[in-house]
Amino acid sequence: MPQIAIALREWTNRRNGVVRGIVDFAKSCPDWNVTMFDHVADSDIWPLVDQSKVDGIITCLDDAPHSLLHTIDRLGVPVVAIGTLLDPAVIMKSASVGVCPESVASLMIDHLAEYLPRTLVVVTDKSSEEFSLMIKKQARSAKIRCELTSVQLSINELLSPQPSPPQNLALWLQANEPVCVIAGCDRLAAYIRTTARQLGVNVPEQVAILSARDSPLFVLPNLSITGVVEPTRDLGFDAAKTLHRMLSGRAVSKKPFLIKASSINVRESSLQQPSDAAVERARAFIHANAARAISVTDLMTYQNTSRVTFERKFRDVVGRSPGEEIRRVRLEFAKKQLLVSDAPIAEVGHRCGFSTGSKFSAFFKKSEGISPLQFRQAHRQ
Repeated sequence: MPQIAIALREWTNRRNGVVRGIVDFAKSCPDWNVTMFDHVADSDIWPLVDQSKVDGIITCLDDAPHSLLHTIDRLGVPVVAIGTLLDPAVIMKSASVGVCPESVASLMIDHLAEYLPRTLVVVTDKSSEEFSLMIKKQARSAKIRCELTSVQLSINELLSPQPSPPQNLALWLQANEPVCVIAGCDRLAAYIRTTARQLGVNVPEQVAILSARDSPLFVLPNLSITGVVEPTRDLGFDAAKTLHRMLSGRAVSKKPFLIKASSINVRESSLQQPSDAAVERARAFIHANAARAISVTDLMTYQNTSRVTFERKFRDVVGRSPGEEIRRVRLEFAKKQLLVSDAPIAEVGHRCGFSTGSKFSAFFKKSEGISPLQFRQAHRQ
């Protein structure tokens, strides 16, 4: 019976989606004995995995130090690494499943078509050359000037921004022109957002900020950052599928298996005011009534046109239908309440306009794939 280890490092904020995908695949492998090494410090995971004498490992190696790659290599068992923008060193050491950088770049550039910045700055904190070049290529097609720069900071420095940020970043944030900054990961995006506030830079009026990876913390008002949504369940499922092939003795490509990202959560950091007055009124109404069970019919009270014309105009300006925008804003409001409040789930549901806790949980799980309680437990550790 194969012993399978899921070793997702303690800071991995998309753990639930990945685990759900692994478990979904494991249901087709009744002989698998799966152990999850969670709530364990990074430095303690691998000795425990080694002692457990596992046959295969699924892990996340985004931002992992190269010393950790050597440690895992010495275990001598098949390893599948899950990542967003995979480090070339990770690809060389193990089979890997990641998010297609071209799909991430496309989502960002398509969104920026509404923002129309004169300059796009791609900021990474490690080697992400393929992603940076992909953004630059697509920006050129959209006739947007694109510059590449890097910020070499430790995790502690990223989590605790200092009054004097790196000069190259400060120069771009204080440029005398509309600038959009794309961050290569969620921690870096949060760092840039905080640094902009320290420098007195208005977001998004002066600088728009987007993250190549979304984070549940981005719903908080002090961040409110636009981020690309990872296909976490698919990452987990295909990682398990790849490991199964390896354990069965079948060949696995050394090239990473890439999965397309298909959606982006748009928030204040890149949200420009709509150019259409009718749509602007509708969006203001949606945000003002995020805690109520409103519908498109409610929006029509403030419109002087037909519903078909209004919905077409709304989608042209916002990129989503009015109904989709209502659900998105309501979900963001619910996530915020779960993170900042200790209220029972049913009470949070009531605050979000749901008549019962079960209806709130069904709405939340349909959108996120996990229950409100699981979301709270995962992101308030």
